[in-house]
Amino acid sequence: MTSPTQPPVDDAISDVPADLTDVSETKPAIPAFKFPFKPGELAAGKDS
Repeated sequence: MTSPTQPPVDDAISDVPADLTDVSETKPAIPAFKFPFKPGELAAGKDS
């Protein structure tokens, strides 16, 4: 069984912004999600 006591939150919070800044500087921005199909065509297909 796990103990009900939680680890200190301050350590976790301080680690997150550092990781995010490292990732954004070293990797290119992730492009917006693209559907494998056009939503407009799907809607047109449902209507007909």
